[in-house]
Amino acid sequence: MITNNDINQYIKYLEANGFFYTLNQEVNESENGYENMSLVCLDMVLSINRQYYNFVVPRIKMFGRKYSGIKTIDDLDDLLSSKTNTDFFDVWNYKHIQRVEILRDLVRVLKEKKDYYWNDEKKEIDFFRNILNDMDIRNNEIIKINGIGLASFQYLKMLVGIPTVKPDIHIKRSISAALKKENINDIDTIKIIESSSENINVSPRDIDRFIWMKFSMKSKNDIGWDNNNKEWK
Repeated sequence: MITNNDINQYIKYLEANGFFYTLNQEVNESENGYENMSLVCLDMVLSINRQYYNFVVPRIKMFGRKYSGIKTIDDLDDLLSSKTNTDFFDVWNYKHIQRVEILRDLVRVLKEKKDYYWNDEKKEIDFFRNILNDMDIRNNEIIKINGIGLASFQYLKMLVGIPTVKPDIHIKRSISAALKKENINDIDTIKIIESSSENINVSPRDIDRFIWMKFSMKSKNDIGWDNNNKEWK
């Protein structure tokens, strides 16, 4: 169970590590994410266990150039329907049948939501921002897709501009270091980051970006649980 003391401890950890200084020095990136749901879906699926800048970004850019007319969920659904799994390898330059199947399942779920709730009053990205924000993070149709877990679902929410966080290893390490606890679960991780960001009036993405920079610059040999001090080093 997360307490107010946990939140305060985490905020103190951010302060001690220079978060507020770097926040004042940096220009924050847009919180709006993509304006194209086809790219949102591709980004989420391509990002599963892959390096973002070396692997995902080049494929997103290539798809955007090659398939500039594919913008909506319906567009992407039509493209997927016209291709076999192996045919789709050439579409996104990725030979991975399971990933194509994950993409198909994700698009199917989102299209079902759109077919049922769509009222033509909003941009598609705004529509899905509301849909995803209303979903139960513990149990929903997207998390139930084979190959998609809570972390990927949270990342999908971030891609459409929802202020939240993906409970990845760097974020968990920072919380362990702040609270001197091991094995912080995903739900508690999300709660701590969202509550901390609300308390100090910043976006969860600001915290996520800072922590990612802090921990990703350390070598693997420098990172680990210090049993003596009960913290991540």
